[in-house]
Order: sequence, then structure tokens, then C-alpha cells
Amino acid sequence: MDAVARAGKNGDDVEIPTVKVTMLGTTGSGKSTFMLGMYATLSAGLRGYFVYAQDQDDHIDLTDAWDRLLDDGLLPPPTTEERSRRYEFVFTQGFDTLLNIDWLDYRGGALTDRKTARDTAELQQRLGQSDSVYLVLDGNAVGRWVRSIVEGEGDNPSLRLERIQRELKVQDMTAQLNRCVGERRKAGLPAPSVVALITKMDTLPVTSGLDRIDAINLAVEHLPELLPVVTSGLTTLVSPVQLGEFGTEHHDTVDTQRVNPTHLHKPFVFTLMQYLWSGIEDNETELENLAAADVAAATELERLRSGVVRSLRNRGRINSLQSEKQRRRSAAESRRSTVNLMNSRVQQLRDELMNLPIYRNGKLAP
Repeated sequence: MDAVARAGKNGDDVEIPTVKVTMLGTTGSGKSTFMLGMYATLSAGLRGYFVYAQDQDDHIDLTDAWDRLLDDGLLPPPTTEERSRRYEFVFTQGFDTLLNIDWLDYRGGALTDRKTARDTAELQQRLGQSDSVYLVLDGNAVGRWVRSIVEGEGDNPSLRLERIQRELKVQDMTAQLNRCVGERRKAGLPAPSVVALITKMDTLPVTSGLDRIDAINLAVEHLPELLPVVTSGLTTLVSPVQLGEFGTEHHDTVDTQRVNPTHLHKPFVFTLMQYLWSGIEDNETELENLAAADVAAATELERLRSGVVRSLRNRGRINSLQSEKQRRRSAAESRRSTVNLMNSRVQQLRDELMNLPIYRNGKLAP
């Protein structure tokens, strides 16, 4: 995770993290439409959160694509190897920048192609740098799987599950995620956060035969069976989203009156929250180190001061230890202030994600 500095309100430098986000999913799973709907929703602003593209040309391309959807019902075309594209987004709360997001849009086939394909090699290299990985699950397939759970279709539940996993490319996504974690560990970097993104939420009740709430709840309850990596220890958000009420059939055009973006901002909120969680843990570890250094320094001071003869050298060392103690005190106060601010913001963000399941250390977080 990189960071850049900007001027704070009082002229001081405030570190703004740059998070690399990579989406994994099959062709047609909804990766590009999620990004388009997310940008359209958050560039206008939603509950105080905003996103804008650093590059004005990217902003124009994305807003033009959104206009084509609203005016003519044209969905964005699938990403091709030649059209893989990088975006640099800025995520803000009001006018305060919270997060810079480095986003690369891949074609779904890059997930399973051999590395001789240009964008497949690029994807594998990118994964080792990714701070957050979004695993995209087509809600249409998830709904059919939920229906099979309810109705108990066939005689072999494990075979039904394996078929849906193959359709969603769960094995391929999990293998790529494992590579990502391994590469980051080699580089001394923390494991990425994960978003299990269930797209086309509107199709869940249609294909499952349940009402929407029951279908979503059952999908979430059984998701560790479908996508076991959510309980592997990585911090993972499960987030159903939709661009509109378009039904289960695939079309290049849709009814413009049925565009209804829902929950598209929540994965970004989670990505920021996970960054803050990691920052809190890092600062708390450093506070423990500072406290341990204080204990060691106090022991040495006591020894130096209790000597029968206080040499000039001892006095110099005593003065040095006292100066170091003051520096540690200032550093600890600064870190405690940072932790308090991060905790306050985490609570605000957690409220935004209320009722969405988050797994931490393999278990659902309270």
C-alpha cells in the first residue's frame, strides 16, 4: 500500500493511502458494470461519500458510458485483452480525501488463460501488489445454487456445489488469491482484504424462488461452502450489489426505467475501513514497543543514578535517556491521537456497513 501526502487543514502533511484493488471474476459476471455503476453513483455523491477520477478523460469516458445506459439502455461491452484499462480514483468524504484507489479493469478470461496472454501475465503481476481483492460472484448462478439447497435437487449435493463452483471459477479465483497472499508475504506486506461481491442481486429471488431477503440471507449463510476462502483468515466483506432490475436473461440493452443502483459504494467503504483497521493494529504495536522501551530506559536510569560515583559520562547518558523518554512520550501521544481518530472513523464506516457480514480471522465479526 503506497501513500502520498497532501496539505492538511492546518498546513501539515496528511498521509493519504493509495490502495490497489483487483477484481477477479468470470466473463459476464458484472465486473465492468459494477465499476460503471459505482462511479456514476459516487461521482454524484451518496450519504456524504464521493469518488472522482484523477484523469479528466477517464471521467468523461465513464460518464458517457453511464449516459448511454440511462438514455439508450446500452450496457458496457465486456473488457477485452486490448481494452484492459487502469483507473485512478479518489474516494472522499465531503471534501476530505480518504483514499486513492488504483483500479485495473481486466477481461474475465484473464483469470483462466495461460500466462502467455498479455493481460493474464499483467494480472498475475498485479495480484502481488493488490491491497484488496474483489471476488465477483454472478448472482444468477448464486441464486440457482440457493434454490438447489432449498429443494434438495438431485442425489449428490457435493456434485451440485462443484458444478456451481466451476461455473463461477471459484477454484481459479482462490488459486489467484493464494498467489496474491504468497507474493505479499514474500515482500513483507500484509495479506489483502477481500470482498465477496455478489452481483446482479435482483436475480437472486428469481432464480432461487425465494423472496429477496430470504434469498440473500441463505446465500450469505451458506457462502463459506461455495467460497471457502471467506473463512480462511483474510478479512472479508460479503456484499450483494446490483446495477438495476434487469432480470436473468443476458442482453446488450436493458430497460432504462429499471436502472436502480444498490449498495455499489459499500465495497469501497469496506476497503477504507480495512486500511484503518490495519493502521490501528500497526499503531497499537508501536505503542507497545514504546512502552517496552520506557521500561528498559527506566531500569537503566535507576542503575545509573544509584551509582556511588556519578561520572560525567553517566550524567551524559542520563540526559540522553531523559531526552529519549520525552521523544517517546510525544510519539506515543501522537499515535494515541491517531488511533482515536481511526477508531472514530471505523465506527462511522462500520455503521455504513451495518447488516453486511464481515469475516475476521475466519469468523463473523460482531
